[in-house]
Amino acid sequence: MNQRNGVYAAICAVLGTIPSQSQPVELTPSQKKEAIDRIVYGLCTGEIEYKGGPPTPEVAAKYVPGLLNNWMRKDKRLNGNTDYVAKNPGSRTGAGDEQLKNLKALLAIHKDPEIRKQVQAAIDQRTEEMKPKFAIDLNNLPEHLRQFAPANLVKAVPPTIRRAEQEQ
Repeated sequence: MNQRNGVYAAICAVLGTIPSQSQPVELTPSQKKEAIDRIVYGLCTGEIEYKGGPPTPEVAAKYVPGLLNNWMRKDKRLNGNTDYVAKNPGSRTGAGDEQLKNLKALLAIHKDPEIRKQVQAAIDQRTEEMKPKFAIDLNNLPEHLRQFAPANLVKAVPPTIRRAEQEQ
């Protein structure tokens, strides 16, 4: 079974019942430990999927507390039937970018305000470059709303649309 369902099954087993979806599930420390033990066992035996095959008990023991907390926040069956909203969306932007990592390391070692200012400007520029770019396709907007699309976000507009707008 997948990890989401594995966590749900472990919590149901610990509680001895299917939780109500009207309130978030809250586990006592002993219930949480029991749920973690069940999930670790499921991962190590292959009952619960794990990328790369079943992990060792040591690896699973480190992995499972985060897995449990993650699904208790995100799974509607466990979180009181609420939509999960990330607290810091986009906070991982650039996490895999070597240039950004090195710029942040450089910032951390310098105390001089002028150097820090220059490095921070480079970090800000790199972060902006990495943000996903989107464009507005005027073909998919009603004609009366096209005028509100900022020019810098408009995709290349076919000449036929431009002519039609100019004739108005």
